[in-house]
Amino acid sequence: MAEQKNLCYNCFQEREVLEGPCPYCGFDLADNEKRFPVALRAGTVLNGRYIVGRVLGQGGFGITYLALDTQLNAKVAIKEFMPNDIATRIGTTVSVAMDTKSEEFAYGAERFQEEARTLAKFIGNPNIAAVTSYFDENDTSYFVMDYIEGISFKTYIANHGGKISVEETLNVMIPVLRALTAVHAEGFIHRDVTPDNIYITKDGMVKLLDFGSARYSIGDKSKSLDVILKVVYAPKEQYIRRSRQGPFTEVYSYAACFYAAITGFLPPEALERLEHDELVPISQCGIDIPESIAVSWGIMACSMSVGWLRTHGWVTMRSGWSWCSASMRRSRSSFGRSWKVRLSCPVSWHIALRRWELGASSHLALNPGMGAMRGVMVWQSWFAK
Repeated sequence: MAEQKNLCYNCFQEREVLEGPCPYCGFDLADNEKRFPVALRAGTVLNGRYIVGRVLGQGGFGITYLALDTQLNAKVAIKEFMPNDIATRIGTTVSVAMDTKSEEFAYGAERFQEEARTLAKFIGNPNIAAVTSYFDENDTSYFVMDYIEGISFKTYIANHGGKISVEETLNVMIPVLRALTAVHAEGFIHRDVTPDNIYITKDGMVKLLDFGSARYSIGDKSKSLDVILKVVYAPKEQYIRRSRQGPFTEVYSYAACFYAAITGFLPPEALERLEHDELVPISQCGIDIPESIAVSWGIMACSMSVGWLRTHGWVTMRSGWSWCSASMRRSRSSFGRSWKVRLSCPVSWHIALRRWELGASSHLALNPGMGAMRGVMVWQSWFAK
């Protein structure tokens, strides 16, 4: 690689001096270094190809950098496995802070590599930021992703006064459904569908990011799932270690994103709703949503669980009512005897449906019909008039 020049580590324009704000974009490296003291120093070269720039973000298990691909002269995002609770950095090398944490570090590294392999499956998907390269260096692992220039859905909502219209929300959330359908088709669940993991690019494209919480779904590939969640967007089963989770888990999170976007309010936590539900239906927030749209979206959410509708079916939003009745019939038949037992129990319909919605029933995790029922119940209670 050619000799490195004085670069701004945000826009990567050449500049005369490194100190102070960039004359082209205004970026000040000193502020970024103070916020992320354990990150690699800007200007570090990885894999003989990538010049590390500013830190884009840091979580419990990794650091994401903006970088310049010197072969393609293009910006990329690079994620580094750096679990800050159990690892430290000496120079550029990542090492385990204590020998007793070595096994934990190895387990985390395996999950990190699994995330890279997951994302590599979605190269070419317009609604998922895919992995383009993977390598080991500095005694840790890295993967390279497309750099998404834009803003998060969370920031977009905040910039528009804290809430947006139903139409704007649909324009963002339909591509998210496309992305989730592709993810579920590969046997994975995202498990962190929230407004800050949905990005809107400067070209108006919608991308689903951050698959760090993704794991294999139900079936032969099931694995123990750690408790990883963002409380107001997570259903009940995400609070329980070793819980059974599946595409139906995303139905609840997806509905919570939709609710927060158009009302400007975060829904109550799922565990709180089990005891005393204070969720205010959207229609009672002064927002007019045609019932046909509410039902159609309920069924589109169901499609994430059972695969009844494919992309061209649910995107056109046709025959919402007929799909609703069909899904109810399928759910009844899949319940079999347990459906009849539940109807005969001295429990009100309201509580029974709420338990299905929030995931309190063990049948939800074991029966795809229950996943479909969650889709119906989530949207009926949240859109209820």
